[in-house]
Order: sequence, then C-alpha cells, then structure tokens
Amino acid sequence: MQNVIKKIVSEHLQIKRGERIYLAGNSYALNFLDLLLQEMLSKKAKVTSSFWTDTQLIALLRNNSPKDVAKVWIPKITANGTIDTFLHEQLAVDKIVTHLSMPLGLSQDLLSKTNINVTNKDVVKLNKLKMSGMSNLLDLMHSPIKLGLLDYPSVSSVEKYNYNHESIVKEYNKAIMADGEKIRSINKKAYAFFKDRQKVQITCPRGTNIEFEIGNYKWNFENMNLKNNSMVQIPGGESYVSPNEKSGNGVLVTYLSIPAMSNTHSRHVEQ
Repeated sequence: MQNVIKKIVSEHLQIKRGERIYLAGNSYALNFLDLLLQEMLSKKAKVTSSFWTDTQLIALLRNNSPKDVAKVWIPKITANGTIDTFLHEQLAVDKIVTHLSMPLGLSQDLLSKTNINVTNKDVVKLNKLKMSGMSNLLDLMHSPIKLGLLDYPSVSSVEKYNYNHESIVKEYNKAIMADGEKIRSINKKAYAFFKDRQKVQITCPRGTNIEFEIGNYKWNFENMNLKNNSMVQIPGGESYVSPNEKSGNGVLVTYLSIPAMSNTHSRHVEQ
C-alpha cells in the first residue's frame, strides 16, 4: 500500500513542498486517507484535512442546507479565489483532493442495518447535496485550483453488486500503479481516431441511440498526472471533448447513479 500512496502523492498529484492542500473524504476510506495525509506532510505540504462519517453527514444535513453541506465534500470557489469548506474558514489552497463518488460510505439499504435511521426527507436532501457538489466541481474546474478526484471504492458501491470490497481495493491499487506513459499512448490513439470526425453516434443494447456533433472545442487529455492537467481522476486516464451545443439528438438510457439523473424516474431520457 505504501508504494501506491507514494505514487499518488508524488506522481499523480505532484505534491510539492509548501503547497496548500485541502484533503477531504469519508471515514470508510480513513486508513487510505490517513496514509495520504502523512505522505503529503512528509513532502512538507500544508494540509487542511476534513474527514467525516455517514452519521456526521446525515446530522449536518438535518440542520443545514444541502448546498452548505456539499461544501464539506466538494468546496465552493469564492469570488476572491479562496474556497468555502463550510466547516472551516475560507481557505487559500493550491490543490483540492477529495472523493469523486457519493460522500456517503454506505447505501440507504446498508445504512438501515446500522443505527442510522435515514428518512425519505434525508434522501431528498442527499440528492440535492449531490447536485450542489457537482455544481461546485464544475466551478472549480474553471478556477486556478488543481483537483485530484479519488475514485476509491465505497462499501456500498461494491457490495450492492455482490463483490468483495477487499478484492476491489486490490484492483484499485493495481490501476493506481499503471504506467503513465502507456496511458498517454492510449489517449493519443483515441484522439487520432476521433480528431477528423464531425459526427458521433452512440448506441447500446439497452436502448441508447444518440447522435451529436464535435469539432467546436479543444480536445483534453487526462493522464492521471496533475503536472500538465488542471484535474485528474485517480485512477483515471481519458481523452475527451465537449459536444457542439444543441447538436444532440436521440435517446439516452442511464443508471440513476449518475448525479444529473438522480432526481428523475427510471425511464428513457431524451434531448
């Protein structure tokens, strides 16, 4: 595990002496987060950490607005370039490292087996929290602050599909140790395939059939390295571009785990 932590901090996040870091996450990953924290401190970075439990997050939601509580998970950029984390004073930071996945460690079903009584009102607030967090993330992506988004597997995301959490964490660690040069090479191949295309069609057996145009916007590459990127997912690696506005047409069938769809019913989504 220590080699994984060192690679994340030194290679993926490019943590340097004196950098101001905001590190946040759910307690289900506390051992992992604590190792990250210690490694960042060994690099002489200035770290503000914020770790929470499911119980604490539900309690905060019951006494505060979802928009405010979302700032614990993904801080909000302010007009003067600092971040508002809700539980702290406004902070000036160089990098934010937080979970990309839902800020609860357990699903509603799993929470019901604990001493946390989650009500329908809590669920509504959690959905609003997710939307506010994603909105904060989009705003941060247009700021000078660099983002490291941890895709560390939660208990709920693994066990609801009947996988063993420990085995999935092992696969996660393998992905972290992937060769960055190989990721860059694959990204270049993907870009070469699409760069001269002007229209894209996406279909799947479950019913998705959408078309959209590309070409108006610059391609971006995420190589799991913050040196030349403003944001990385860990693990990650992708080539991506924004579709041309108003060019989308068709039907999208999606899981409701996607935050933007989380307040809709299970049905086809048309643009």
